[in-house]
Amino acid sequence: MKLMVDMSDVQFTVGRPFTPRTDQNGAQRTEKGTGRPLNVVQLVAIDEAGAEAINVTVAGENPPKLTQGQSVRPESLEAIPWVKNNTNSAQVAFRATSVNPVAAAKATATS
Repeated sequence: MKLMVDMSDVQFTVGRPFTPRTDQNGAQRTEKGTGRPLNVVQLVAIDEAGAEAINVTVAGENPPKLTQGQSVRPESLEAIPWVKNNTNSAQVAFRATSVNPVAAAKATATS
């Protein structure tokens, strides 16, 4: 069962651009089954309750070049709950099929 995140009232901006998701030896992790490289981007999710920084993992060869503060939209954002080893500390990982820049709205000239 996938837990998809309702993003209808959430705005996302980039906190930190994409970087390779690495293991403890510094090697880039890959997606199980496809072998595609995993990359992670830090997003700031803003809604009426406030803001929260989340790390979102995306599988793919060439993630888009994003800049800090840029408005973006994750596609198919999934929350993946997990528990740290030897603790009862619940965590949530986030995964998306892609994270794309939001096109800037065209300014309209008023006279």
